[in-house]
Amino acid sequence: QHWIAVPSPTRSQVARIAIPNGAKADQRLPVVAALQGAGGSENMFFDAYGNGTPVQASVERGGFVIAPRCGLLGGVDLPALLAAMATRWPIDRQRVVLVGHSMGAMQSVAAAVAPGANNRAIAALGGGGRIPADARLSLPSFVGIGSRAFARGNALQLHAALQRAGSKGELREQETSNT
Repeated sequence: QHWIAVPSPTRSQVARIAIPNGAKADQRLPVVAALQGAGGSENMFFDAYGNGTPVQASVERGGFVIAPRCGLLGGVDLPALLAAMATRWPIDRQRVVLVGHSMGAMQSVAAAVAPGANNRAIAALGGGGRIPADARLSLPSFVGIGSRAFARGNALQLHAALQRAGSKGELREQETSNT
């Protein structure tokens, strides 16, 4: 695992990266961009969510993971972070999967619909996001939400908007209790 800091005009962007074993310089490998929820850090997918299971599974399947430090107001320049990664590791910027939790789900959606975005898939967990009415998305999507989560309505709206934009996707509601 590594941390990188990429300078930008206003601040440095920090990210934690997991590298699959056996990555070879001549073999471009996919990347999972993991964006955490508000109040979290670049360590959430590595150490908290599922005790690091998402990162471990991605690396075991031969993919890199990049988890940028996301501010409360967003501002993650994912293309710049991926460009910095590409100078050091054999990543395939045509095979990027966006995964976001809560606020990170919104940021993942924003990255997916950004001009020039070329992502493979998106997973929005416990959150929503906005899709422009004229957006066209061919990437697969997954929206996951708890049945009693405060963001349930936003997640349902996001799934419907992704469908309208052309994304073939799945919505999964996990039954949750009041306790």
